[in-house]
Amino acid sequence: FDGQDAAAPGHDLAALILDLTASRRKVWELQGVMAAAALPEVTGIGPVEVDLVVRYQEGRYLVRGQLSGAIQMTCSRCLEEFSWPLRVTVERSYKSGPDPNRSSGELHISDDTVYLEDGRLSVRRLVSEDVVLNLPIMALCDPGCAGLCQQCGANRNLEGCDCASQSANEGSFAALGKLVHKT
Repeated sequence: FDGQDAAAPGHDLAALILDLTASRRKVWELQGVMAAAALPEVTGIGPVEVDLVVRYQEGRYLVRGQLSGAIQMTCSRCLEEFSWPLRVTVERSYKSGPDPNRSSGELHISDDTVYLEDGRLSVRRLVSEDVVLNLPIMALCDPGCAGLCQQCGANRNLEGCDCASQSANEGSFAALGKLVHKT
C-alpha cells in the first residue's frame, strides 16, 4: 500500500503495510478497525478503532492518533471479569533505513525514533505494540476493589465476612500480644 488512498472509516487495517520509501505521499490518514484476530498477543480484546495520521516531517514519519476499544480482563484482587476501556494516544517517530545506533554492534538509544530497515510500516504491529505497552500492570475492576478474603475466599465487594476480626486474635503474632499484656 503506497498510500494513494487513505483507509476509509470501518476499513480493516490488519494487513495494511505502508511502503514509506516507495511512496511520494507526505500524509496518510488511517481510520478503520483492527479485528481481535489480528491481535493474538492480547487475550480478551475486542475490535480496536484506529484513527491515525502518518505525516512526513523533517526527515521522519510522525504517527499520531488514537486507538480505542475494550478488553475483557480479570481483576487481580477479586478475580471477577470486567470490561476495561482501551484509550491509547499514539505518538511515534519512524525513519526508513538502518538504525545508526546499532552500527558498532551495541545499541545506543539517542532518541525515540524507530528505524525501519525495509522502509515498510506495519499498521498491525504498531497497533499491537501500543496496545500491549498500555495494558495495566495490575488489572482492577475498580480502584477501591476490596478483593477476596485470604481466609475464606469470599469476594469482599459482594459479601462481608468476620475472618479479619478472628485473624487479629488468632494470627501468627497473637502469642506475642499475650506476652505484652502480661507485663
